[in-house]
Amino acid sequence: ILPLEDLDILILNAETLFPSVVNQWIKLYPNIPIVNTYGITETSDDLSHFIIKESITTETTPVGKRPIQNIEIHIVDPFLKRVPIGVTGEIIIAGQGVGRGYLNDKE
Repeated sequence: ILPLEDLDILILNAETLFPSVVNQWIKLYPNIPIVNTYGITETSDDLSHFIIKESITTETTPVGKRPIQNIEIHIVDPFLKRVPIGVTGEIIIAGQGVGRGYLNDKE
């Protein structure tokens, strides 16, 4: 176990953060919150953040309740129509963070 008394916050990105890992961290370092972020390569940045200060009791770890400023996140069906909450679909991202190489790309 590393001495982390100078660490104020732990920010994680790019990999799935499992609740079991969160719970181990909270047990060892209860005063150091985790920021779980979500982002994709094409946006060059994080899209959403979720601050974790206590154990997770769900099957998955949240990545945020809403996107950051100037970003839109939608879940759509194969026809690009938004799906209801809880329905599986494809994630699409819109906003200033989307890479220029994807601007006006028909795919």
